[in-house]
Amino acid sequence: MRVRPGLMVFVFTGIVAIVGLACGQSTTPTPVPSQPAAPAAAPTAVATQPPLAAANPTAMPTAVTASAPTPARSPPAQPAPSSANEVRSDIKDFVLEDLTVPVGTTVIWENRDGAPHTTTSGNSPSPSGVWDSPLLRQGGAFQFTFDQPGSFPYFCTVHPDMVATVTVTDSASPALAAASPTAISVPVPAATQPPATQTPAALPSTTATPAPTVTPTPQPVANSPTVIPAATPAPAAPTATPVPATATPTTVPTSTPEPMGQTVDSDVVNFTLEDLNIPRGTTVTWHNLDAAPHTSTSGVSPTPSGVWDSGIFNQGGSFSFTFEETGSFPYFCTVHPFMVGTITVTEAEQATATPAPPVATPVPPTPAPSATPAPAAQTVESSIINFTLENLNVSVGTMVTWENFDGAPHTSTAGVSPNASGEWDSGILNMNQDFQFTFDEPGQFPYFCTVHPFMTATVTVQN
Repeated sequence: MRVRPGLMVFVFTGIVAIVGLACGQSTTPTPVPSQPAAPAAAPTAVATQPPLAAANPTAMPTAVTASAPTPARSPPAQPAPSSANEVRSDIKDFVLEDLTVPVGTTVIWENRDGAPHTTTSGNSPSPSGVWDSPLLRQGGAFQFTFDQPGSFPYFCTVHPDMVATVTVTDSASPALAAASPTAISVPVPAATQPPATQTPAALPSTTATPAPTVTPTPQPVANSPTVIPAATPAPAAPTATPVPATATPTTVPTSTPEPMGQTVDSDVVNFTLEDLNIPRGTTVTWHNLDAAPHTSTSGVSPTPSGVWDSGIFNQGGSFSFTFEETGSFPYFCTVHPFMVGTITVTEAEQATATPAPPVATPVPPTPAPSATPAPAAQTVESSIINFTLENLNVSVGTMVTWENFDGAPHTSTAGVSPNASGEWDSGILNMNQDFQFTFDEPGQFPYFCTVHPFMTATVTVQN
């Protein structure tokens, strides 16, 4: 049997189609359920990424909290208490204290004595100029800060035997240097990373400010040349010539040259201030010739009036003041309030013949007559030492001799301090000087030192 080729192709194609249909039905059901499982895996992969993103924000707040403690920069304020180092030193019982302090210490001296004192740098009696307090009365205080190490002797100018030393060490400086680096190093690491983003933001703000440079300045330059030529012709000769012609004959010769050209020297010696009579415009210069310090202070002792005040001037020192107003000006020494004087200022015509009297006024204080009584059956010696006067019991006719062994001046003056009664008055006794007085009447005689009114005692005279 003969088969045609076309039929064979047709048959083969049909067989292949049948077999393909049979295979297609068996494979299609299996892939259908597998497709829903695939999308289930996809969401799990997506869910794993969000927790990673959530971990990153947790790292960011940690960096923010690290920058928050930046207020801990307060430690640099700790060095401030070092400036509050103070040492108080009482001036008491006529004694100055020896002190040892670190550099930067402020020493505060306070006078607890009834007598005035000073705290003055230097070897007594020569000030060195490092510091010098004004006269400190009871309750007065003075302070000085020691910025350099070293040994600084000091003394009291009123009582030159009062001496002491302030020793300044540099032990405080290393402590401060050790504390400063620790306080500075703490805030630096905490603030380095976060502020790095802020610093560039601040830089452009500052760069913008210098932009307004002072450009308008060249405009006034254009105006200045116009003013200059206008000013030069203005001060021409016609304006200057008439003024001196009228002023010279009227005002200049009459008042200014005569008073301003006069000077008067007044010596402060033997604890005495001079009474002066001077014309207006005179300059008075006081010279201290005593070993003790003095002042020339306007006012009725012991209250200054404020017209002038020399302050303390030691032996060889001087002070000048010009009297431009007429009047009577009492004055005194603040260190020794019993030293008083008066400056009388008059017009030049009235004062031409009067300057001579001041020479006669210091002469009257001559306490010698009180010491002259010769009838002395007994003698008693009394030492003035350590700012102390002795209580004495003597018989009628006894001669008492007081001798000053202190470096400061003293007196032996009858009366209840501070009022003298007039029985006797030694005047100023410097070191190793003495004074004698004979007691011819029985009784009790209080006495004191006019320089240091707190020094008091009594002489009891019996038959």
